[in-house]
Amino acid sequence: MLSTRWDSSLQELGEQFIVSILTLRVAATRIHFEGSNSADLDEIRIQQQNLRRLTVQIRILGTPDVQRASRLALRHAFAVKVVAEGREDPRLGEFPERSPYRRLTDSLHEFTVAIRKQLRVEGPENVLLDDPDDWH
Repeated sequence: MLSTRWDSSLQELGEQFIVSILTLRVAATRIHFEGSNSADLDEIRIQQQNLRRLTVQIRILGTPDVQRASRLALRHAFAVKVVAEGREDPRLGEFPERSPYRRLTDSLHEFTVAIRKQLRVEGPENVLLDDPDDWH
Protein backbone atom coordinates (compact mmCIF):
# COMPACT_ATOMS: atom_id res chain seq x y z
CA MET A 1 0.00 0.00 0.00
CA LEU A 2 2.81 2.42 0.85
CA SER A 3 4.49 1.97 -2.55
CA THR A 4 1.17 2.68 -4.25
CA ARG A 5 0.90 5.96 -2.37
CA TRP A 6 4.48 6.86 -3.32
CA ASP A 7 3.86 5.86 -6.93
CA SER A 8 0.84 8.14 -7.03
CA SER A 9 2.88 11.01 -5.58
CA LEU A 10 5.71 10.40 -8.03
CA GLN A 11 3.30 10.27 -10.94
CA GLU A 12 1.80 13.59 -9.86
CA LEU A 13 5.24 15.19 -9.44
CA GLY A 14 6.25 13.87 -12.85
CA GLU A 15 3.15 15.28 -14.48
CA GLN A 16 3.72 18.68 -12.86
CA PHE A 17 7.37 18.66 -13.93
CA ILE A 18 6.50 17.79 -17.54
CA VAL A 19 3.76 20.43 -17.75
CA SER A 20 6.13 23.02 -16.32
CA ILE A 21 8.82 22.15 -18.90
CA LEU A 22 6.26 22.31 -21.72
CA THR A 23 4.92 25.67 -20.50
CA LEU A 24 8.44 27.10 -20.29
CA ARG A 25 9.29 25.78 -23.75
CA VAL A 26 6.14 27.26 -25.32
CA ALA A 27 6.90 30.69 -23.84
CA ALA A 28 10.52 30.51 -25.02
CA THR A 29 9.43 29.41 -28.49
CA ARG A 30 7.02 32.36 -28.72
CA ILE A 31 9.88 34.71 -27.82
CA HIS A 32 12.08 33.04 -30.44
CA PHE A 33 9.53 33.51 -33.23
CA GLU A 34 7.65 36.64 -32.14
CA GLY A 35 10.23 38.56 -30.13
CA SER A 36 10.71 39.17 -26.45
CA ASN A 37 7.82 40.25 -24.27
CA SER A 38 7.52 40.62 -20.52
CA ALA A 39 4.64 38.15 -20.11
CA ASP A 40 6.56 35.27 -21.69
CA LEU A 41 9.78 36.16 -19.84
CA ASP A 42 7.83 36.20 -16.57
CA GLU A 43 6.27 32.83 -17.43
CA ILE A 44 9.71 31.35 -18.07
CA ARG A 45 10.99 32.63 -14.72
CA ILE A 46 7.91 31.28 -12.90
CA GLN A 47 8.26 27.87 -14.51
CA GLN A 48 11.98 27.71 -13.82
CA GLN A 49 11.31 28.42 -10.14
CA ASN A 50 8.58 25.77 -10.19
CA LEU A 51 11.00 23.28 -11.78
CA ARG A 52 13.56 23.89 -9.02
CA ARG A 53 10.89 23.19 -6.40
CA LEU A 54 9.71 20.04 -8.17
CA THR A 55 13.28 18.79 -8.62
CA VAL A 56 13.79 18.98 -4.86
CA GLN A 57 10.59 17.01 -4.30
CA ILE A 58 11.59 14.45 -6.94
CA ARG A 59 14.79 13.77 -4.97
CA ILE A 60 12.66 12.32 -2.20
CA LEU A 61 10.76 9.80 -4.32
CA GLY A 62 12.76 9.35 -7.51
CA THR A 63 15.33 6.73 -8.36
CA PRO A 64 18.82 8.01 -9.21
CA ASP A 65 17.88 7.88 -12.93
CA VAL A 66 14.76 10.00 -12.33
CA GLN A 67 16.72 12.45 -10.19
CA ARG A 68 19.49 12.79 -12.80
CA ALA A 69 16.96 13.28 -15.59
CA SER A 70 15.15 16.01 -13.65
CA ARG A 71 18.42 17.79 -12.87
CA LEU A 72 19.50 17.66 -16.52
CA ALA A 73 16.13 19.03 -17.66
CA LEU A 74 16.47 21.82 -15.09
CA ARG A 75 19.94 22.69 -16.47
CA HIS A 76 18.61 22.84 -20.03
CA ALA A 77 15.58 24.87 -18.93
CA PHE A 78 18.02 27.40 -17.49
CA ALA A 79 19.86 27.58 -20.83
CA VAL A 80 16.55 28.10 -22.65
CA LYS A 81 15.71 30.92 -20.23
CA VAL A 82 19.08 32.62 -20.77
CA VAL A 83 18.78 32.40 -24.57
CA ALA A 84 15.19 33.70 -24.43
CA GLU A 85 16.52 36.71 -22.51
CA GLY A 86 18.83 37.41 -25.46
CA ARG A 87 22.04 36.14 -23.92
CA GLU A 88 24.46 33.47 -25.15
CA ASP A 89 23.79 29.80 -24.45
CA PRO A 90 25.72 29.06 -21.24
CA ARG A 91 26.11 25.39 -22.22
CA LEU A 92 27.30 25.96 -25.78
CA GLY A 93 30.77 24.60 -24.98
CA GLU A 94 29.29 21.40 -23.56
CA PHE A 95 26.69 20.87 -26.29
CA PRO A 96 27.83 22.69 -29.46
CA GLU A 97 25.79 20.45 -31.75
CA ARG A 98 22.34 20.96 -30.15
CA SER A 99 20.32 24.06 -29.34
CA PRO A 100 19.05 24.58 -25.79
CA TYR A 101 15.51 23.92 -27.06
CA ARG A 102 16.52 20.56 -28.55
CA ARG A 103 18.42 19.65 -25.39
CA LEU A 104 15.38 20.52 -23.30
CA THR A 105 13.13 18.39 -25.50
CA ASP A 106 15.57 15.48 -25.34
CA SER A 107 15.96 15.74 -21.57
CA LEU A 108 12.18 15.88 -21.16
CA HIS A 109 11.98 12.60 -23.07
CA GLU A 110 14.68 11.05 -20.86
CA PHE A 111 12.82 12.21 -17.76
CA THR A 112 9.55 10.74 -19.03
CA VAL A 113 11.18 7.38 -19.73
CA ALA A 114 12.89 7.34 -16.31
CA ILE A 115 9.61 8.09 -14.50
CA ARG A 116 7.81 5.41 -16.52
CA LYS A 117 10.52 2.87 -15.60
CA GLN A 118 10.21 3.66 -11.91
CA LEU A 119 6.42 3.43 -12.10
CA ARG A 120 6.81 0.06 -13.85
CA VAL A 121 4.87 1.16 -16.94
CA GLU A 122 4.97 -1.50 -19.64
CA GLY A 123 7.29 -0.44 -22.47
CA PRO A 124 8.65 2.65 -20.69
CA GLU A 125 10.77 3.65 -23.70
CA ASN A 126 7.73 3.72 -25.99
CA VAL A 127 7.08 7.43 -25.62
CA LEU A 128 6.65 9.69 -28.62
CA LEU A 129 8.84 12.76 -28.61
CA ASP A 130 7.09 16.11 -28.79
CA ASP A 131 8.48 16.88 -32.24
CA PRO A 132 6.25 15.40 -34.98
CA ASP A 133 9.37 14.90 -37.13
CA ASP A 134 10.42 12.26 -34.58
CA TRP A 135 7.17 10.28 -34.86
CA HIS A 136 8.55 7.54 -37.14
